[in-house]
Formats: sequence, C-alpha cells, structure tokens
Amino acid sequence: QTAPGASAARDDERVAAPQFAGLRVLLAEDNPVNALLAKTLLRREGVAVETAASGEEAFASMARARYDLVLMDMRMP
Repeated sequence: QTAPGASAARDDERVAAPQFAGLRVLLAEDNPVNALLAKTLLRREGVAVETAASGEEAFASMARARYDLVLMDMRMP
C-alpha cells in the first residue's frame, strides 16, 4: 500500500523527475562532508553512487566495477 499523497507527488509536474537515472558514478572524495553532500545531490538525480575516500580506494573500485563517470577531488592525497 502506498503512502497518502505519494501518487500526487509523482504526478505533480513541479517535482522534477530524476535526470540521470541508471548512471553509475564513482565519487572519490576524502572530505566526509563534501562526500555526503555530493552523494545526496547525485542520488536525488537518480544516480547510483559509490564512494572512495582515497585515490587507492578509487583505483581498487575501478578495477572491480565499471562506472559511467568518476568524480575525483583534485587535491586528494
């Protein structure tokens, strides 16, 4: 059973549909606050997000899975 108003929210044209549903992104970010913010914003757009807290973790993730996009902190150690 769906929650009351769930159908109305789905049919409301003011609520934007996710733009990037199904896109797989690796987010490499060592700052936990920045990682949480970026992850939340990406998921809101329908993106499947995996995070890595270091460059080594990012390379290991890329070795075991395929991503459509990798977003990496430029100043990450």
